Amino acid sequence: METSYASPRRSLLSEGHSVVVAAEPYSVPGTGVVTAQPVTAGTTASANRGCEWLSGYQGLFLRQHIELLEVIGGCETKNRYQITPISTPLPASLNSGWAQEFREAAAYSPLLTAKEESDCCERVCCPMFRGFTMDFKDVQGISYFRVERPFVCDPCYCQPCCSLYTQNLRIVDANGHLLGSATEVDHACGSECCARSFVASDANGKPIYKLRASDCGTHDHHNCCAPSCLNEEYAVDVFEAGTGEWVGQSSWVWPGCNCGGLTDRSNMATRFPAGSSDESRATLLAGLMLVEYAARERRRK
Repeated sequence: METSYASPRRSLLSEGHSVVVAAEPYSVPGTGVVTAQPVTAGTTASANRGCEWLSGYQGLFLRQHIELLEVIGGCETKNRYQITPISTPLPASLNSGWAQEFREAAAYSPLLTAKEESDCCERVCCPMFRGFTMDFKDVQGISYFRVERPFVCDPCYCQPCCSLYTQNLRIVDANGHLLGSATEVDHACGSECCARSFVASDANGKPIYKLRASDCGTHDHHNCCAPSCLNEEYAVDVFEAGTGEWVGQSSWVWPGCNCGGLTDRSNMATRFPAGSSDESRATLLAGLMLVEYAARERRRK
């Protein structure tokens, strides 16, 4: 049974002008009702950063579809993502059965889409280090926020043991203002031989979350052979940067042993910590996108 939603459609005008918002219904099967919060007349574009709507969801599901050219020729193509909201609490453990409805929703009625814009030479020669920009847009082509990653080639990159340069990424709002950033942490002398660590910081550079992507054990899970038919969930632990308290995990989920295993390259379920702000949720998304490009891309090579 399909549930009708209102998608947060809006039109961002130049700074100092009013923002026009219109709600368009769309259908996401099997999730709860979420209503887009309208913006009152006279609100300025600078006051609407493009991330306010994140507070209405428990998380986001990002589906990356494999490009035909990459399957046939093995050539690294621009990553494309289809994003659908998760409006009900996520179960403690995720699997292909849970992900099925969100994969279908992302494929047929995505809330947002995102496409990597990058240099062909960097994608072919240095795919793990390539720089790119990625706008998260609705069906009308309106951008809500943008992820930016600089090209940082590292000839001694052997994480989690060592590296010469820091891999980083940032997320900016609809007005081009910084929302947050993410960096990879270098473990000196291989203190964590099976885990990669990342820090997500706010616009002032203050760390908010620490992300730990381990190939072995996690807080309440294990990532051996994940994600695959043997272990369907690859979990990334999320900790409060200040206290070290575990606040949840986000996951990459195996699409199943059907055609989804051949056409889906990545299925990422982002779980927002309870009570977190819109900006911190966007910053967490930036951290997970860096995990996607710096850690997950390497495992897929």
